[in-house]
Order: sequence, then structure tokens, then C-alpha cells
Amino acid sequence: MSDHNRDLAPLLDLLIPGDARWPSASRAGVTATMLEAELDDATFDWVLSLAATVPALTAIEQREPARFRRLLEAVYRAYYTTAAAQAVITALANAGPREPSAHFDESLVSRVIATQAGKRRL
Repeated sequence: MSDHNRDLAPLLDLLIPGDARWPSASRAGVTATMLEAELDDATFDWVLSLAATVPALTAIEQREPARFRRLLEAVYRAYYTTAAAQAVITALANAGPREPSAHFDESLVSRVIATQAGKRRL
């Protein structure tokens, strides 16, 4: 892990702390390199200087809202493109109820399976 990644982990985890289902930003794999690609050099250097405490971030958010918003957008974008976050999204999508398709009739599949229609016979 590079020094930047180690330095940013507390800040990233303060912005996206995670919970029982979702990994924190650093555990998901958000890295300094990912943020550096999203932010201009001046903003990235500014991020490296931030203190990872709630009062410090609250003050910065109030003092520099546009810059803080760019930071959040970059962290969110990086987070939701990680394999760990994508796995949670996929699991959530697959756990939900399925809407019936206007183009697919489940009863036809059941009938094909029951009669083994279409099965190759030798």
C-alpha cells in the first residue's frame, strides 16, 4: 500500500464508513490513485492535507463547499466502481422481487420443462 493510500484510508472511511453489508471505502479498494485520476492536481494535493476528523471535515465543507463536493463525488464514483461495491449492488438487485416481463411467459417454460419439449432424441 502506498503512503498516500495509507494516509487517505482514515479520510475515505470517514466519508464512506461502511456497515455490516457495505464495506468501508478503504476496504472496498478506493485508492489515492483512483482519486488522483478524478481530481485536478491542486484538489488532490488539498485532499492529502485534510485531517480525517468530523469537525475538520465539517469546517472544510462549510468553508469550501464546491471543493468538498468535488471530493465527495470523486470518492463516491471511485467507491461504486470497486468490485466490492459492485458485488453488494448485484446481490441487492438479485435479492429483490422480479417484475414479470411483458415479453416472457413463465408458464411456457414450465410446460417445456415438464414435457421435455425440444429435448434431442436419438
